[in-house]
Amino acid sequence: MHTRRLSRTGSIGGAAPTRQQRNGIDANGYRRIQRTGFPAVLEHRLVMETLLGRPLESYENVHHKNGIRHDNAPSNLEVWVTPQPKGQRPEDLAAWVVEHYPELVHAALNGEPLSLF
Repeated sequence: MHTRRLSRTGSIGGAAPTRQQRNGIDANGYRRIQRTGFPAVLEHRLVMETLLGRPLESYENVHHKNGIRHDNAPSNLEVWVTPQPKGQRPEDLAAWVVEHYPELVHAALNGEPLSLF
């Protein structure tokens, strides 16, 4: 129980943290950023969009490598892709990758390291 609470809130015990004590960490353990005049956004998505230099696509998710949802260090984040529908033919999947990630296809074909940023 304490490990789960630590990963969600950054605290292992005591009374339930208030909104201020949580430092913007929501009930699911994600850090939210409130910007004046805009809705709150999830910090890990904002960090990844900044690293990529573009907005995330609807099929892209940001994964926390160490499982700690409020650890939004760039080295702890990676993009995961969840195209729909699941279970695709290899040729359809290859065409989808070429269309959506041409820079990775180019790098792979030229023997360069693969990275989105």
